[in-house]
Amino acid sequence: MKISYAGTDSLYVPATQLDLVTKYVGAGEDTPVRLSKLGGAEWQRTKSRAKAAAKQLAKMLRWLQIKQQKKRVLQRRKILHL
Repeated sequence: MKISYAGTDSLYVPATQLDLVTKYVGAGEDTPVRLSKLGGAEWQRTKSRAKAAAKQLAKMLRWLQIKQQKKRVLQRRKILHL
């Protein structure tokens, strides 16, 4: 399978690894997909922003998990002291 990027950049994926390729479902049908050059500066910025957003989401999920655990502990303490 051949995946085309901006310019003349292409990536060939062996048939044995096609399960690693997924369809892009980003901005929606009304917004055209912007292609980047493979390994270019724009691609690096996009990757960096996505990584930062994923880390921020993980922090938020961890914070929520800790908050819920604390709430459960307080509820158990109330039950034990009744």
